[in-house]
Amino acid sequence: MKNLILTAALAFGIGTAAQAQSVAINTSGAAADNSAILDVSSTTKGMLIPRMTAAQRTAITGTNGLLVYQTDGTAGFYYHNGTVWVLLSTTTDASALTSGTLPNGRMPALTGEVTTTAGNVATTITANAVTSAKIADGTIVDADISGTAAIAGSKISGNIAGNATNVTGTVALANGGTGQTTANGALNALLPTQASNSGKVLQTDGTNATWQTPSGGGGGTYSTNTVTTTVTPGTTITDYSTFTVSSGKTAVVSVTIDCSTATNAARYIYITDNSNNILAMGSTASSAAISLIPQATVSTILSAGTYKIRVASSLAGITFGGGSGCVIKQIEF
Repeated sequence: MKNLILTAALAFGIGTAAQAQSVAINTSGAAADNSAILDVSSTTKGMLIPRMTAAQRTAITGTNGLLVYQTDGTAGFYYHNGTVWVLLSTTTDASALTSGTLPNGRMPALTGEVTTTAGNVATTITANAVTSAKIADGTIVDADISGTAAIAGSKISGNIAGNATNVTGTVALANGGTGQTTANGALNALLPTQASNSGKVLQTDGTNATWQTPSGGGGGTYSTNTVTTTVTPGTTITDYSTFTVSSGKTAVVSVTIDCSTATNAARYIYITDNSNNILAMGSTASSAAISLIPQATVSTILSAGTYKIRVASSLAGITFGGGSGCVIKQIEF
């Protein structure tokens, strides 16, 4: 085979030289380098290795170190590592790659907002690199936020929907809140100031609410009425009694009714019109039987007419009207 190669080389006018176990192919007649079994040199020509398609390449049972050039698909030089064919990378610039994977140790170090160490494909996002400018609107959903995350209120704008049991602090009036932490505080914050307005009633002109002295200048006509009827309605809303606001009058009405203590249940009292439309409702909390008689109270402002008092409970067995009965207080003006 050596003689055949040398003969072919001479036939094409290429000089060859053999020295020990090294062969040189060149046009200068230079001896082969001692470190090479084959030393090919030229300044005008290259060396072609076998060229084939991907199907032809994969059909070869490769030996470790075998080298071919693939002409179709992802063209390039492939070598066999003894197990699989591997594409020789044509660049060390990772930004030039459009597909595939980097061989071990070919990943360069990255710096900036996403960092890596050289040869390591694991990446790290630099602290504070993710800013609002880098987040598209609507891409953060509830599941993306930890249930234990402490987010400062100053960082939130817009509306918060859903259960707010984990929200602490206060919301200022200017932002749709009351600025208070208790129900009474919230009421006082929302109402016109109550200072120097004792005995007055709240009136509205359809736009603004103000404290006004009831008509007649005497604080209106006060009356109280006690009803001793007893009913045990269970969970069905049941009529208890009625009352009337005089023609041409407006009344502030408060109804308080005693309830039995035998059952751990909530008690409800309603003021309705004659068509049973609920105008106001009061209740007691569901609690164990106690020695003091529970009372349910409801208050509202009504115009002239006849109204119903109706009652119900969350469990059967609650009696309404026992003890002191039902006390109806009203101021007409």
